[in-house]
Amino acid sequence: MHTTPKDVSFSALGPTFINETFGTKTFSIFLTTKTGLAYEYQLPKLSGAARGNGISEKWINHGQPQDAKVARSIPGVLVQAGRILFALDDGRLGELHLSGYCTEAHGPSNCIEGVRDALDQDDATDFGISSKIRRRKGRIYQSHSTGHKTQNHALQSEINETFLTINNIGTLFRIRAMQPDRSFFLVTDSGMIFEHLYNENLWLWLKHDHSSPIRGVLGVYNGSLFVVDDYGHLFIRERDSSGLIWVNCSAMEGGRQVALGPPWDAVHGQDRKPTKEDALFFVSRSGSLLQFTVALRKFVWQDCGQPQNTQVAFILDQELLRYNVVFVVGKDGRLYQYNRVSRSWYEHDQTPHLVLSSLPGVVVRPSFMSMSGSLFMRSEDGGLVEFHWHTMDGWRWTVHGIPEKDVKLSTAPGPSFEGNQLFVIGSNGQVYSRYLDGKKWKWKGFGSPLPEILNLFPSEDASDIHNREWKSHSDYKGDIKDFPYNNQLSSTPEATSGSQHIYFIDIDCDEKVAPVRPVPFSRDSVLFMLRDGRLGELRKTEDGDWKWIRIINTPTSHCRSSYVTASTS
Repeated sequence: MHTTPKDVSFSALGPTFINETFGTKTFSIFLTTKTGLAYEYQLPKLSGAARGNGISEKWINHGQPQDAKVARSIPGVLVQAGRILFALDDGRLGELHLSGYCTEAHGPSNCIEGVRDALDQDDATDFGISSKIRRRKGRIYQSHSTGHKTQNHALQSEINETFLTINNIGTLFRIRAMQPDRSFFLVTDSGMIFEHLYNENLWLWLKHDHSSPIRGVLGVYNGSLFVVDDYGHLFIRERDSSGLIWVNCSAMEGGRQVALGPPWDAVHGQDRKPTKEDALFFVSRSGSLLQFTVALRKFVWQDCGQPQNTQVAFILDQELLRYNVVFVVGKDGRLYQYNRVSRSWYEHDQTPHLVLSSLPGVVVRPSFMSMSGSLFMRSEDGGLVEFHWHTMDGWRWTVHGIPEKDVKLSTAPGPSFEGNQLFVIGSNGQVYSRYLDGKKWKWKGFGSPLPEILNLFPSEDASDIHNREWKSHSDYKGDIKDFPYNNQLSSTPEATSGSQHIYFIDIDCDEKVAPVRPVPFSRDSVLFMLRDGRLGELRKTEDGDWKWIRIINTPTSHCRSSYVTASTS
């Protein structure tokens, strides 16, 4: 039996390390406590003859960095001799240098402590090593924002996966509808969360303040919103008798940090009633599938594990294609399913050349009463693939390819409508649909929203331009560079036939569609993120066709306005 320090409770064990400095050989085990401290347990390496004699053991409290605690339940990682990385509770990494291993020389063993705030968008792009230097007597930690320049290959892979997860959250869980045609939530690059709400014939933007940056909206259930912050903590936004509140689900008993969540809340027009088995599924930072029971507010966490020989990369579908079944893609690019009833994993047959992207999928299913249905996914080469179930033929794969030559899917497919149609975003910033015409699948392009142009008539004053009404030329089907007004625009107005018009053009805006996963806003409407940060709404009209109906300005869009003049007859 080995004694432990008084009043200390440990939450994780690891790594282990053999210290051979100062002429002695010591076996060390590192542990983290439930209060955010790092401990070292030193045990001399014994020979066989020494066994049974008294054991000289020593506990060393390495404490914590100056402005953060060590994360609970996450073991440290030995980078190289004398250097150990610990996850911190604020999402950063702390580096512990053991005595006798660090030096004052420049290089990876330099005895410094660096602290860096959470990554912004530019940092996530170039992955440079950057740190703000602080010195502290005694224990040395270093919190890095590191990437491909890291020398240790294992650490490089782990950090790159972390950045990939952060990027996926930002592009795949940025928008979520709360109430059809009345309310949706939007997460900004900086971690703010806004609600766009229709109230008394007026659209309003409402900011929901939170103590930490929000990274994505992972789900909606029974009027409650589920979000994840920069540190992987899952929160509920809901209303109680005192108003709107935040509830930290990760702080509940058995709570976990999460990385990703379910792609869809329900098939629009086919809403399910709450049941006592209702749960949301998430992916942990270590690649396990997590079940969070939400029925009747009896919140329970359960670790469902992962497929054999791989980790969960993304949830493709939760119980829309098959009740009680969650489909996932592994980090090996293969398709797996988890059965809630049997609590078992199953790997589906898949040809070796077909590798799936680490992105969500979308279900196309006629109704919940129908046994047939399909799961559409993006392949690693940028094409659309289908996994279809037929009661007579069983499971089968179909490769749908790309919408047109040299245009790949830029993000996850979806959403789907009416059991016979789904939308995708092309790498050219255009929207396409894959729809079933009889028994044949076809592609159709919908382009992107056109710039909105303001027309001032000759008698109107240009100084009053902000009070003028927008005129959207959304029916124009050609390239915007060929728009009829464009060849008439000039910096100096020249009257033609005594008539001069002034046009308002957003020259800094970009109406191409961004590679951000779109969401359904109702049973006949889709919201797309544009490259300039605004939103475009595509809606099904009475004649059955889909058309762009509006561009929605957002609180943080960088789209600015300029004025140009043009002469028209």
